[in-house]
Amino acid sequence: MNLLRDRAACHECRLVNDERTLHCATCKRYFHPSCLEFSEECEVHAREYAWCCGECKTCAVCDKPPDAEPEPPSTTAPSSSSSRSAPRSAPSSSSQRTSKPPAVPSVHCVGCDRIYHTACLGNPSISTARPYKCPRCLGKPLPLGLPEYNPLARVPELRRFFGGQLSAREADNTRFRPTDADRAEITAVTANVQPDVLDWPPRRDEEEGEEGERDGRDRPAPPPPVNQRTDRSNNIEHLILGRYRMRTWYSAPYPEEYTRGRVLYLCPFCLKYMNSGFVVSRHSAKCPSRFPPGREIYRDAAHNRSIFEVDGRLAKVYCQNLCLLAKMFLDHKTLYYDVEPFLFYVLTENDADGCRLVGYFSKEKRSVAGYNLSCIMTLPPHQRKGYGQYLIAFSYLLSRRDHRPGTPEKPLSDLGAFSYRSYWRTQVFSALLAVLGIDENGDPLAASAAPPPPPTSSKRSGGNSSSSKRGARHDGPATACSINAISHRTGMTADDIVTTLQYHGMLVPDGHDPGSGKRTYRLRVDLAVVRAALAKARARKYPELDEAALRWP
Repeated sequence: MNLLRDRAACHECRLVNDERTLHCATCKRYFHPSCLEFSEECEVHAREYAWCCGECKTCAVCDKPPDAEPEPPSTTAPSSSSSRSAPRSAPSSSSQRTSKPPAVPSVHCVGCDRIYHTACLGNPSISTARPYKCPRCLGKPLPLGLPEYNPLARVPELRRFFGGQLSAREADNTRFRPTDADRAEITAVTANVQPDVLDWPPRRDEEEGEEGERDGRDRPAPPPPVNQRTDRSNNIEHLILGRYRMRTWYSAPYPEEYTRGRVLYLCPFCLKYMNSGFVVSRHSAKCPSRFPPGREIYRDAAHNRSIFEVDGRLAKVYCQNLCLLAKMFLDHKTLYYDVEPFLFYVLTENDADGCRLVGYFSKEKRSVAGYNLSCIMTLPPHQRKGYGQYLIAFSYLLSRRDHRPGTPEKPLSDLGAFSYRSYWRTQVFSALLAVLGIDENGDPLAASAAPPPPPTSSKRSGGNSSSSKRGARHDGPATACSINAISHRTGMTADDIVTTLQYHGMLVPDGHDPGSGKRTYRLRVDLAVVRAALAKARARKYPELDEAALRWP
């Protein structure tokens, strides 16, 4: 119930009182039922349809004004636009009902305040002087079989779907329907279109050897261009995400109706996928999302970056859309819809409009194998900016805060292995120098900068040398060091640390332990390799994490 509408000022008496008013669906004016001398039955029935006042009232069957001549019988629907060109003036209230009767015979129902042409009711002999009740109020069916009756012109019934907010002209949509001339024009244009355009996109069997089929010879299909995708399970070649247009690398199992076109549109905030730019513009005007649906656990205000922790169980649709987007750029990704056991850490760049997606990584909520990362992806427009290693560093930061070393889920993709090797090399070399208490030149650190002596749980010893020859040993006393100390500082597992050191030739066999008989190794630090790796990492000027900005758990 709308109190503002029910207590509006009456157009007849200009007063506002406790009596509920009637609202004209055409002129939008308000009337008291008592001012119109309505009975209780008439008031109840008038509120059940799109009621119109006396000046706007039309025949309930043909939708023509009471003083207009009903249309002759016809098999086609009359044009509603021409039928409304005549002036409308018909008595509805008691003051107007006593005026001169209209030239065209019509009757007024005292039970619902509708007006009917006697010809539209199929009984021109109905008396207009006596009170009349229509078949609706008497519970009888309307004369639907009459040729004068036009079901498309039942505007009061049509306006009922819009709550009486549209006028008769606004609710009528017959002028937008295609005519015979429109259908003939469409048929003529379709006949002149080339067949290959109608069958676009082509099927697999139509893409191969079209010229060879014409002349009867079997010709091999030409090799695809270098920059063209060879995965053709769907037709999507480009993704439009906000202001970026990205060429896809692989295919994703989007619904079939969205894979028929060459371009797929995504909302930059909620990642909803759409198949036209117009739908995106309409969606953007009412999309309430301006950041990922999770908890912001990291914010770098100086560089307008944030990381959100999104639970796959609480934001299932968003995480599914994120996985489908990632599959367009990852070859070995197999998880799309079962996102509930995972947490998603979404990296965004923030502007005045909101937080825009840059990349993300996911991990299991309870990983038995100790994985701190399951899948990682950076959007192509943001690649080669250091965001991949930024996300990797964040995953190890969470591992250190959780006091459990972590490792990524194996096997790694080509780009993932490259990023991880680069990150491992930088972190292991930096932690190695810090654990040994020396700088890149081999000089001891100051007492205030040197870390406390690390625990030595195994026989690992290291020398330092300024020689550029790999594996050169220092003649001075050995410094105690352990893999566990490096793991404690970096959050990496011992296997990843050993793999990194062996890859650079810094972990060499050193006989066997006399007590246990196990093979022992000696750590040889080549400062030239360490210095070159750290200098290369600094030259990239990749973004660095601020551990103090983390708010987790």
